[in-house]
Amino acid sequence: TLISLIPLYYLSYELFKSPYAGAFTVVIAATSSDLYIAHAWAAGIARAPAFIFALFSIYFFHRHSNSPSKNNIVLTGLFFGLALLSHLAYGLFCFVWIVCWTLLKPSLRRIIDSTISICLGLLIALIWIIPISSRFGGAIFLNAFNSHSSGDSASFLATGLSAWGRLIVQNTLPIRSNLLMMVLIGIGAFFLIKKKEFTLLLFYLLVILFFPENARFVFLIGSLIAGFGLSTVIEQLLEIFPKEKNLLAQSLSIGLVLFIIGFLWYNGCRSLNNQSPIIENATFELAENIQTILPLDSKYLALIKQDEAEWLPFLFQRDPIVSQWGSEWLGAYDEQTYLMSLFRDCQERQDWPCVENVIGETGTQPDFLITYSKDKKLNDQLSALPQWESIYKNERYTVWVRVN
Repeated sequence: TLISLIPLYYLSYELFKSPYAGAFTVVIAATSSDLYIAHAWAAGIARAPAFIFALFSIYFFHRHSNSPSKNNIVLTGLFFGLALLSHLAYGLFCFVWIVCWTLLKPSLRRIIDSTISICLGLLIALIWIIPISSRFGGAIFLNAFNSHSSGDSASFLATGLSAWGRLIVQNTLPIRSNLLMMVLIGIGAFFLIKKKEFTLLLFYLLVILFFPENARFVFLIGSLIAGFGLSTVIEQLLEIFPKEKNLLAQSLSIGLVLFIIGFLWYNGCRSLNNQSPIIENATFELAENIQTILPLDSKYLALIKQDEAEWLPFLFQRDPIVSQWGSEWLGAYDEQTYLMSLFRDCQERQDWPCVENVIGETGTQPDFLITYSKDKKLNDQLSALPQWESIYKNERYTVWVRVN
């Protein structure tokens, strides 16, 4: 995630030709909860590399626009292909960005070069697309996109203006929840309009309205606009200082920039400090014991939070009877999401008969259960049943095995 700040700085510089814009954009993005959660939590194992590749692809695309070269065409396509291989949503983000800039600022040379880059990226991705398509069919890619809410925005096409307004309000939550961010984006948008640079703003609106699972992308583009707006204000303030490069003017300039960077960093880090790792030592101890005492072919049901449950198949090396994460590739996302929500409701009510009813809907009986040790009511119900026996417990989890 931190590595992604390098291409982000250079992308901002290519867009706005201002080192201040790059620095401010990086600080804003580095302290974003939306980008942190998307790339540093469990799913970040795939998203973080894809984020880096996407930013490099877009950077080389804009670098080619400013300094045309064959290398930039190739590198744009290379990183676009790597983004596709890492995560479809980031590959789609690259594709839409390149297409939008090409169509909104059209020229024959740009269209040809962009087409070459896109085709190169798709060619690279074919090493994965072909075997996946031949094994599971092309519909699997639609399943993946639909699982990331890509169909929600399309449903608004047939609705009225009020529905569009609700959609915008809903999808701009990542920036509306931060007053400073809203102000900076407003300033950046004002200066972009003043310079008659509408492409980034139009693309931003497109992402807000239509892009699947768009919170991280809304904040990413917002940070670029905010960084540009803040840098423009600072550059205009610096013009107040004497034109001569005397020590006082230089000190005031550097001090002002460092103060603003420090303020942005402090303000952003306050929200990040409230985040804590989902996986604790107790989880690793649990996984070690599971791998030691339970057969490799045993199946489990984890009556815990989804963010924790995502890690368990990897940590246990055992199959769950329900799993939302990754089920889009099997065309079972809606079914798995439904079952997970039912189990979650049972767990919150600590109602074992409810859990048994949902297990019946899955058609598979678990060989062992994972519950929170603090869920005393649920654990008491299990301990009263002869078919379930507690075989392991730590400060966070209790493991129950089915007794034949």
